[in-house]
Amino acid sequence: SDSDKPRSGHHDPLASIRLRHEASKDGSRSHIKRLRVSLNKLVGTLEGRELVKNAKERALRQIVEGGIIANLKEEVDEQLRQGTRPSSPSSSRHEVEVPEEASLTNAGTIDGVPSAILENEELVHRILLTDPSDFHQLSWNGGTVGDTSVDGFMMRWAESSNSVRTTNENNPEQQIADNMRRAFFDGIVDDMKNGKLEPVKRLLLDLYKMMRKLIPNRIDLHSHLSDEEVESARDIDTLFDLLLACANALASNLESPARASSTLEWIRIASGADAEAQYGFASKEAHIVASCAFLLFKAEVCQVEIANYQLTRVAPTIHSFGNEYELRRFKDRYGLGDSPSIGDLKEKLPATNAWVLGTLSSVDAQVEMSRANSSAKRYACLKSRGFVDSLLFTSNQLAMPEIYATDASRIMHIRNEMRVAVVCNALGYHIKNVARADAAVFATIPLSSPLLEERRQALDAALRVNYSSQKEFSSAVASVAISFVLALTGERSLTPTAEKSLRNCVGAVLRGFDPVLKLLDNRVKQFMRNLCKWQPSTSVPIPMQTGRSVLRGEEGQSTAGSTKDLFMVDAMKEASKSGFSLFSDKLVEAGDLAFRVVDVSINSYGDAILDRLLVDAALGRPEQ
Repeated sequence: SDSDKPRSGHHDPLASIRLRHEASKDGSRSHIKRLRVSLNKLVGTLEGRELVKNAKERALRQIVEGGIIANLKEEVDEQLRQGTRPSSPSSSRHEVEVPEEASLTNAGTIDGVPSAILENEELVHRILLTDPSDFHQLSWNGGTVGDTSVDGFMMRWAESSNSVRTTNENNPEQQIADNMRRAFFDGIVDDMKNGKLEPVKRLLLDLYKMMRKLIPNRIDLHSHLSDEEVESARDIDTLFDLLLACANALASNLESPARASSTLEWIRIASGADAEAQYGFASKEAHIVASCAFLLFKAEVCQVEIANYQLTRVAPTIHSFGNEYELRRFKDRYGLGDSPSIGDLKEKLPATNAWVLGTLSSVDAQVEMSRANSSAKRYACLKSRGFVDSLLFTSNQLAMPEIYATDASRIMHIRNEMRVAVVCNALGYHIKNVARADAAVFATIPLSSPLLEERRQALDAALRVNYSSQKEFSSAVASVAISFVLALTGERSLTPTAEKSLRNCVGAVLRGFDPVLKLLDNRVKQFMRNLCKWQPSTSVPIPMQTGRSVLRGEEGQSTAGSTKDLFMVDAMKEASKSGFSLFSDKLVEAGDLAFRVVDVSINSYGDAILDRLLVDAALGRPEQ
């Protein structure tokens, strides 16, 4: 039926139902499988099969007698009536196909995409940077959906104020936020002890409101979330009973089985005697407030999961029309109008113009540009000579081009990852020589031996720590390098001569005087040039709609022949050929990001801005 298919449009009206259904189905299958195994062990295969058959028949009778299907159909119909507008259904052939009716409107919006997404330019840009095979990993905040165990949450909550202040001592902003949040909840506990229940009631009402928003059309569940019952409560025991009922509704009707496990664990503990004593709470009031905070957190996780699911539904549309949208927003931000002259571009985008001129200041770039008889060839020159040479590897003070303002932090990240990868590989060369190890030992990442992989990761981590002095820096890295050599040789210690040699090599690498480091420094620039100009050597196969992926990817995610897969394979080969095997994983990830950043900039601003500046600077043909 039509209600079984994902619909395009402003949002997916069945998102919450679909998410709940898919998660419950997966959880139920796993649960039934575990029951079958247990029954087979307890009563034997034949009797176990009979018990499961009888249970299935009883469940089907309950579904019919309880009118569950009718209720679900009513919920789906109501959701569709309230949440959709007339539109043609999208193809059900593949989840990431773009709806046919999607387009960029004159108002600068994209049909079928919520305005809340389009107003977040960083989010739109992040989607443009994402390969379609990774759409399932997209999230509103760029991170993964967090979760926590009841024990972890409650034990942290019950800690003393001093412990809370040191929880995020490496992140002052988060530390302040945590302390302010804790102070807010401590104030509610104090009010409760003084007989004031209004603050904790507001917490519970906020939780009710959040849950009702998750299931706007489930009136039957709303009856279990009655504001009147909260407002009429006269003691903390009544409030706690309401909290238990709320938790039951959350675990039973909103959360997937995997997410619900911690909520069910809280219910089990909270239903017992002296629940507050289990985690060391000083009072029942403190336990109730901590429990409110825990359930609020779990409800927020549900909200985030639904929002992320809806984001993945519109990502293909944004990926198709986002470049035109990004250009329009960029022109509005810098006052360029619809058809800016070359003079307007130079005046209003001075940093971008200076970067283009700087790109063509080298003889190599001028020669390459003189042979570029098409925009595609000019863009290839801009990617290698402009983005890599004049932006990633520039030693001059250069203002960030306006077109890369959104990518400033990403460019800094790429630079840092390249620096660490070059230093690590130079150190790895000396470590291998001192250990007299075969070059093949570093050929495959992660390393075959867990101990060697641990040392590799330790070397990477040692280069990312902030040290108080160069001497401390050199000593710390040398210690890790020595332990790496010992792991390769199996010896308990190095000879004094070998240790001195290794420490000298480490010091030379960290000070920038090592010849191997200089060689790799030159190679990494060419490596990044090649990656940023990369084109697939073969046409990308059409991904299979069914069956298992033949390339890397999560189970159920069809990534066969994706652009990213082809890129990563070529990039790993290039890294190995250039001498970056030992830390090729981090370097290739940075190269992938660099490729996507420069590719999106060309797709968004190429014809309208960059090519015009390039032609003006290189050929001296002023536009009319």
